[in-house]
Amino acid sequence: MKRITFITIAALMMVLTGCKSTPDKHYLEALCKFIPDHGLKVEARQYLTEDYFNAYSEAFEAPTGSYGEIGEGEWLFYFVSGNGGGQPVFEVKEFQRDGDRIEADVEIQGDPDLHKAIFVKDGGKWKVADWDSTKTQCVEYIKDMRQKYADGTIERQMQQDSTLAPYLDDFKKELESFYSIYGK
Repeated sequence: MKRITFITIAALMMVLTGCKSTPDKHYLEALCKFIPDHGLKVEARQYLTEDYFNAYSEAFEAPTGSYGEIGEGEWLFYFVSGNGGGQPVFEVKEFQRDGDRIEADVEIQGDPDLHKAIFVKDGGKWKVADWDSTKTQCVEYIKDMRQKYADGTIERQMQQDSTLAPYLDDFKKELESFYSIYGK
């Protein structure tokens, strides 16, 4: 009897504290809706891990100096739905859990490629930690852009291009704003 009472209390505590076992595939599919695509949804911060959210935010905000032209950061708009529009429909095909980490194969309706999503339990909640290695791509992109800021590559390119030269002061202001948020 004591054992049944203990198990009941333990189960109740898990429910009350939000300690959830492996989420079902529908929950993971719902989380996929917050993967960066054509920018971040306002509520994405609570469904992405802090490091994934920050990597994407910094990469997305990095000034490129490409006024009126397609810039180096164009790829940041197309993690999920490409250049099309609409709302992607996600289907988790299979997933494996290893402790507080889940790797899932995800299909997007109309896309022949299978995608890889990583979810982790963070603060008691499951969150998206990566999508198709885009977190690493964002970190590398930030390193590359910061190198170009430091060595003056973008400023030189703008000075040499008659259509971009008039925007040099705007670029410098954007860069200072970027540094004020993300550090130099």
